[in-house]
Amino acid sequence: MPKKKDRLEAKIRLLRNLFVLNAILWFGLATYLVVEMVSFGNGLPAILVGFFMYLNSGGMLFSGIMLHKRKRWAYPFGLVFLFANILLTFTDQFGVMDLITLVLDLVILAVLISIGRLYLSRA
Repeated sequence: MPKKKDRLEAKIRLLRNLFVLNAILWFGLATYLVVEMVSFGNGLPAILVGFFMYLNSGGMLFSGIMLHKRKRWAYPFGLVFLFANILLTFTDQFGVMDLITLVLDLVILAVLISIGRLYLSRA
């Protein structure tokens, strides 16, 4: 039977990979949306939307990296960032990509919650 430390390490690697996957997804969505908006002549809105979507992508990547580096503050940061992302998913039209990112966010949230006490006691 694996030790608690080994299971924690495996879950932290999983979290890092899920956050990175989420970052890649948001980066791709941002790029697609910016290109599409610019092609329709929406320059300034494309810049603003793109900025926030790229910021979201960076936040996801940053959360995953810092959680993997075992920074104590990274756990609450990741939770808050994830909750904000989940809430913001419902502020616009809800489509297939929103559903995909929501499911991914909920999986990340479940893993985060499952390791919370152990992560914070060893960070």
